[in-house]
Amino acid sequence: VDLILETYSPLKNFSLELEPKLADAILLLAKSDGFEDTFRGKAHDLPDGWWIFAERLKKYPAWGGPDWIPDASDILYSRVRTTGINTQSFAVNGANFMLTDVGGQRNERRKWLRLFSGVAGVVYVASLSGYNQVLFEDRTANRLDEAVGLWDKTVNEKEFKDTAMVVFLNKFDLFQKKYYHEKIPIEYKGSFVTELGHTPPKAEDEKDESCENAIEWFTELYLSKCTTKRRKMVYTHVTTALDRNHMKIVMDSCAIHMMQQSLMNSGLSL
Repeated sequence: VDLILETYSPLKNFSLELEPKLADAILLLAKSDGFEDTFRGKAHDLPDGWWIFAERLKKYPAWGGPDWIPDASDILYSRVRTTGINTQSFAVNGANFMLTDVGGQRNERRKWLRLFSGVAGVVYVASLSGYNQVLFEDRTANRLDEAVGLWDKTVNEKEFKDTAMVVFLNKFDLFQKKYYHEKIPIEYKGSFVTELGHTPPKAEDEKDESCENAIEWFTELYLSKCTTKRRKMVYTHVTTALDRNHMKIVMDSCAIHMMQQSLMNSGLSL
């Protein structure tokens, strides 16, 4: 642990090259019982891709060595916090869109306000796998609590009364690993209850790894925060960034939602 902390000290200019002794230290840490127990608890801010990278590191130096080149999967599992405001223009089936990406950390949220006016749609990305993790900026705040609380404040804002809202229940692949395969419960203390009084389901009660009970519960958790009128303009999608074909279908669907809402706001229909 001391070697890892020393190597990645924020006060040092660390190299992207992973030395053999550091690779061994990371693998040793990953195998320790104490580290596994901490991961299963709720007091960590471990990046979502940590265990995946630790597993791949077993192939060092073929993976992570001097001649290693990251592939698309490695890049998608990496984590870079969004800061500031980033825009990207693209086209979906001939329709032009401009995506504005804003940081989700608490200190970034004040930057959202001036972006609310005139948007065709809002995509709210909520991590399914963050239910047993804490915030980077607040070790006492659970990520699921924070995500639902922020959604509750956002979805019914007057600035969004005529805006299509799309909720991405994201990182389903990582959620499957935690919830279904490793049996880490969504909430073993009973604090997560939907507006209809439904407590989280258990992995043992799922029919298969599609986790239908859990997805239904998460969907209800978010939709229950919407007013009746707003709920008609809210769409939910279960997403996994690594599944390119599925993400294309989802993005096409989002584009249709937003175009429909824009036309309705103009007195037209699609």
